[in-house]
Amino acid sequence: MDDCIESFTDISERAFLSVGFPSEESAALAQLVVVSLQQNWGGMIVYFKKGHAAKLSARNKLIYQEWLENKSIRGLAQKHGISSARIYKVIELQKPV
Repeated sequence: MDDCIESFTDISERAFLSVGFPSEESAALAQLVVVSLQQNWGGMIVYFKKGHAAKLSARNKLIYQEWLENKSIRGLAQKHGISSARIYKVIELQKPV
């Protein structure tokens, strides 16, 4: 098995174990996930964001959604600990083209 696939299988199995699935069930589910990914994404280059970039992306989507719900720029800035100017920039970048 490819190193990446083996690693993904191990990570998936540990994730299932961490939320309480029995060992045999965790292994079977991890295999099922990997087979499904191979069938659906096989041959594709897939990029998973990690760390800070993923958190910022989620925060920016939340800010945009809250803005759509008529939250004030000032309130959003205070809530998220950033400047009002940055809130405006996040909204600008999140708007659909």
